[in-house]
Amino acid sequence: MNTRKGVLAAFLSLTFATASLGISPDAAAAVRKKGSIAKQQMHHNKKLRATPTILNGHVPEVSSVIMVIDESHPEGFRVLNSDEPHARRTPASITKIMTLSLLFDAIESGEIKLNDKITLSDTDTGAGGTMLPAHPGTQITVQQAILAMVTRSANNVAVSVAEHLAGSEAAFAQRMNQKARKLGMNNTHFVNSHGMRDPNQYSSAYDLALLSHHIITQQSEHYHYFSTLSFIYGRATYNNHNRLMRIYGGMDGLKTGMTNHGWQLAASAERIIPANPEKNQPETIHRVIGVFMGGITKEQRNNCLGHLMDQAFISLGHNIDGDRFSYSEKACTSARHKPAPGSSNFTHLR
Repeated sequence: MNTRKGVLAAFLSLTFATASLGISPDAAAAVRKKGSIAKQQMHHNKKLRATPTILNGHVPEVSSVIMVIDESHPEGFRVLNSDEPHARRTPASITKIMTLSLLFDAIESGEIKLNDKITLSDTDTGAGGTMLPAHPGTQITVQQAILAMVTRSANNVAVSVAEHLAGSEAAFAQRMNQKARKLGMNNTHFVNSHGMRDPNQYSSAYDLALLSHHIITQQSEHYHYFSTLSFIYGRATYNNHNRLMRIYGGMDGLKTGMTNHGWQLAASAERIIPANPEKNQPETIHRVIGVFMGGITKEQRNNCLGHLMDQAFISLGHNIDGDRFSYSEKACTSARHKPAPGSSNFTHLR
């Protein structure tokens, strides 16, 4: 009871203080939100201290790419940092970005509409992985399918979309590979729409960054789906697996992935440098895309990518605390996975 009274007193004290100082309720809420994010960040880094060095008997191989969108550049972006960017890795559920991209193509062409129905398939997607808990034959809307893949990362929904659009998953995989070639994803090959592990399915950090860039710049009217924090289906609420998006300022989307051999994440964030009239400097907006593959835990993956993106924004002139994410070369770079004698890793996917 005393604790509750103390919390209430503190809240009232803050309310009266902000009023007397002329601080708006919105500003006060921003202060509270900032404090909440800081607490989440402390918890996030605390969990990282117990990070193991091996995942399921393997040392996951790291790849990463950080790029900034730059329309003045011939390619429309500049790579700011990379580590084995073209090495072939298992993309896991980041695969669904391509599945979604082809679904967006179908929406834009008028082949399918958001309120059209898709029938859930009974095709086996392999052991493990997340599913939308609904029986085969259940119908969901296209919009529900989008949200189920973005948040729940539902494998049964991905294969259902593939079969709806192309007749079979094999035919859909051909479309995925055709688009990958068109985008210049030269170290990518798809055999399924959902990302469950297959030795013939691979991509690279650079290729996944290209795909993310395409979604953001060429399919921008659909990009907002990737910022969805939760999705309600039936009586259940499914939270987005991208927990970094909840604590990283300006991060607004894309996709996580996980297999037995590593945690992956493709993410994007936008930040603004305010205009400085005294120096005649206009407002500057930077959008950074980051891909990190090979995390041993999701906390490690998030910390590594968070740090790399922070360093990118700092290099672009943003005022950021560069030490707020736990980072080390052993955890976050390819220096980690020098094969030990007799060790096993997943280089056989190449």
